[in-house]
Amino acid sequence: MTTQYYILEQLFRTVQLHPQKVAVALDDQMWTYSDLVEQIKRVTYYLHRSNFVRGQIVYQFVERSLEMVSGLFGIICAGGVYCPLNPTDPYERVSSILEQLQGLCVLTHKKTRRLFPTTNSIKQFILLDEILSPLSDVEDMKELPGCKEDGDALIICTSGTTGRHKAVVHSFRSFSTCIRAYSQWDLGVYTSRDQVLQVAACSWILHISEIMLPLVVGGTLVLLRPNGHLDIDYFCQTLMQQQVTTTTIGPGIIRALTSYFETTQRLTTLKFVRNVITTGDSAISNYL
Repeated sequence: MTTQYYILEQLFRTVQLHPQKVAVALDDQMWTYSDLVEQIKRVTYYLHRSNFVRGQIVYQFVERSLEMVSGLFGIICAGGVYCPLNPTDPYERVSSILEQLQGLCVLTHKKTRRLFPTTNSIKQFILLDEILSPLSDVEDMKELPGCKEDGDALIICTSGTTGRHKAVVHSFRSFSTCIRAYSQWDLGVYTSRDQVLQVAACSWILHISEIMLPLVVGGTLVLLRPNGHLDIDYFCQTLMQQQVTTTTIGPGIIRALTSYFETTQRLTTLKFVRNVITTGDSAISNYL
């Protein structure tokens, strides 16, 4: 198995072995691995039908959702360069990124389409909640081109705190190597038995590994509803109800969890959690 194809081959391998296993869950919604791959194929199909060219930048401007996952994989599977745009970011930030990168295509929801900045550079809007509908017309997808081996895979823009936002480009080869190394790291953090919570906003590169790692190893990816990471009651409810075993969080959420436990004494919230990975600013030892 080539390093470049590792992510997608592992995902499709899990589909063959466990097609009815839950791949992605968000509250009461869920997709099995079979469902997920079907939706990824739909995204790939519609991209190629819209005069898409391999190596082309494809923005994704959606809220946290099941479609967010299929859009990410669909863009990469089609050979596109994934560039996430956060609908909750300031209008000026999104407009600046669009002006800098000059991408031609964007995946959106109907709701987020109305929030997308006005620009002349975008030639194609693809509404995920329409093309992923069972009623959408899809022809035979068996002959769709596969993903490219080399070239760019994704673009993440910096925060812009020191000036203009800078586009950081990651190759498919380098990112696949990173995901492969993490998934084969013999620490038992990411396994087929784990339910992994996705927390980071799409503005940060961390959200990609949060999404890909559990799916590459055959685990279950657990999503939060839009702005769910800001609601500590809902966050803790999700940890319990979805039996989350692994999560990556920053000091802000650690502090919020500590205050929540001190106030409610609901320590059973962490009943199923085995691994807590911290990231971001330096954590305060009193909260760990």
